[in-house]
Amino acid sequence: MVKVGFIVDGETEMKLFNSSEIKKQLEDSFDLKIEGVVKYSGANSIKNETEDFLNKETNIVVIVLKDLEQLPDVNTLKKQIENNDKLTKDNILVVANKMIEAWFLADTQTLKNINSKLLKVKNPEAYTDPKSELKRRLQQVNKNYRKLTEVTTANLFIRNGFSFENAAEHEQCHSAKKFVEVLKKLSKKK
Repeated sequence: MVKVGFIVDGETEMKLFNSSEIKKQLEDSFDLKIEGVVKYSGANSIKNETEDFLNKETNIVVIVLKDLEQLPDVNTLKKQIENNDKLTKDNILVVANKMIEAWFLADTQTLKNINSKLLKVKNPEAYTDPKSELKRRLQQVNKNYRKLTEVTTANLFIRNGFSFENAAEHEQCHSAKKFVEVLKKLSKKK
């Protein structure tokens, strides 16, 4: 089993990767064991956070899951992280997504599990703000969803069967596909 540590952007990702359901999913589907999840705390911090992981466990792969925010592409993000954090380790992988909520929009099965009126989203990564689009869609089918926070939204998706593989199956969710490819490659290294 390959040990992984995650450095993530926000509360949604923290909730996802700390949930027992997602940990089990990563173990069962990819033979990966989550050793820890750390919230990204800003420029020049990934190096320190990574070194903390590596000091605790020598055989660990650190995956940085970072939102693109306003950056144009993954390569720009990687250069920015490398410049700010001076990353040189071979066991650090960077995966970017628009926002993790785009993966929720891409998981058509979980959307149906939440409410059968939630239709397939044609291009989840095309939204400037996937978080707002997700909230808007959820509120259309249930007014109680107005009160959803990032954490309660993550809980709703976890409870209803969210999976990275479901999101990756969407033909227009390239970042989820890339993430699943990274996980599959890691599982073959064991």
